[in-house]
Amino acid sequence: MSDSIKRTLPGGKVVTSLSAFAEGWRLAMVPILSASGWKLHSFSSDGVKLVSPDSKKTQVLSRDFVEAIASMLETN
Repeated sequence: MSDSIKRTLPGGKVVTSLSAFAEGWRLAMVPILSASGWKLHSFSSDGVKLVSPDSKKTQVLSRDFVEAIASMLETN
């Protein structure tokens, strides 16, 4: 992937560095992963894929949902 591609993180911040994109998603997912016990599988500009603690199920969350739920979990 090129470092000149613009990628949007949860919260709307745009980055061009692939490492900044990966780190931004990891940080955005901390509240959800901590609350759910699920693990981060993969992510894109559109959303994130999680895997259950027993690795038997996956769940895809949209970026909009991640933004909504993460902000609720941070305030509680």
